[in-house]
Amino acid sequence: MGWQLWKIYERKETAQAFALLWNSLGQLTVVFEYNAESPQSLESQIYTDLCALSDNKPVRSFPNKSVIRSTVVEAVGSVWTDFSETMQCAFQSGKALQIRTVNGALCGLPLDLSAEFAAFCSLLKEPTDLLNWNPNGEKSLPDVVDLQDVCFQEPFESYRGACLKISLLKNPKEFLVFKGVSFFDYLRFGPKLFQYQLAASYREIQMINTILPRHPNIMPPPKAFVVIRSTADVSRKHLVSGSIYPIYKNGSLAAVLNNSLEEKIRIALNRKAKWCFQLASALHQVHFVARSWHQDIKPPNLLLDDADSIVIIDWEQCGANSFVLAPEANGTFDVVGDVEGRRPLRYIAYDGPQRINDPIAIPEWNVFPEWVKECPEAAELAEVYSLGKTMWLILEQVNTGHGDGEEDYASEVIQWSPWSEDIPHSWKKIVGRCIEVDPNSRIRMKELCQFWEDQWNKLEK
Repeated sequence: MGWQLWKIYERKETAQAFALLWNSLGQLTVVFEYNAESPQSLESQIYTDLCALSDNKPVRSFPNKSVIRSTVVEAVGSVWTDFSETMQCAFQSGKALQIRTVNGALCGLPLDLSAEFAAFCSLLKEPTDLLNWNPNGEKSLPDVVDLQDVCFQEPFESYRGACLKISLLKNPKEFLVFKGVSFFDYLRFGPKLFQYQLAASYREIQMINTILPRHPNIMPPPKAFVVIRSTADVSRKHLVSGSIYPIYKNGSLAAVLNNSLEEKIRIALNRKAKWCFQLASALHQVHFVARSWHQDIKPPNLLLDDADSIVIIDWEQCGANSFVLAPEANGTFDVVGDVEGRRPLRYIAYDGPQRINDPIAIPEWNVFPEWVKECPEAAELAEVYSLGKTMWLILEQVNTGHGDGEEDYASEVIQWSPWSEDIPHSWKKIVGRCIEVDPNSRIRMKELCQFWEDQWNKLEK
């Protein structure tokens, strides 16, 4: 029974570190609590060094986070007894395993978090409330699957929330994807910040189910909601914790680009033109039909279906990669537009008090909600910039290149290498028009769509 560590974070308000591990039996939440009377205990060392790493300060007990992670796995393995009542209890809702040093020896103790679990459940919504469902309307609600009927296989990398490969008890051979929130997120963030995390998760569900138009390159509505039952209010039977989606066996576009670099293979131009057209087409419909936005377009958020076509995922509208984010959309500018669209947009540096509308994201001030309503052209041009950056990543074939704690493409600078000599000059020029420093000089989405549709059609003939 090999344990694997998925996530570990410190929470300074409670002086605790929370770790999420998994094995064939399921997921396990493990708690390490700082002990002021025993600062050299393992649990204190783990918490202290996690805080130091988070604050970019020197660690005291462990050389790096990788060693902390392996130490946590070893600690769980040393106290775990397969069939003890304590260990089995730790898998239940509202329960955890606390690892403490007692008389010089590590012990695994049951930790009752039922009060915290009840508070977590109180924040969740039922499907009808989440989607503002009209029972007399044309649309039906998604099916629901109880969390107890979900078999967790392995986690996918995700900063916020839960994203896992799963199967269902009724069909254990079919693998699916669960995406949503978990009780671990509540423990990690605390009640206040978790509400922002939950809002982002629910916003994605609402976007995919009710706001976004059906488009072949946009993630379709989920197969089902995953629900849990409140332990404090028996009348609330179906509380949405996430959604179930199909697995895209071809993986992400980021993985395809990474593999092409490892194998030193140039991807065919017709594939690249198709992907660029599909990106522009989908985002054009998002902005001009749904009157909405994405804000974090990048290869890791683009899956490939069985037809090798792009499927855009991650619609939380929470945070953005700094490489693809338009410079004017970093939260430090306001925009003034002409109602009739005859004058250029004016961007004014904001010098007032700090603004925060998304404290769990970077930037903490998200300009898109206001811009989409008050100046949709500014939102469109900001997203065009992101499209241009992403198109360069595709055409040049760039590795995600992030290390532990670093964001994707953190060290990238736009430049065409000799390896991309196969890319037509007109393609490079169109990328340049997307990423003009002055947003007013950028190409509009409609023209961008037309360009890539023409290029793709020429290559397919």
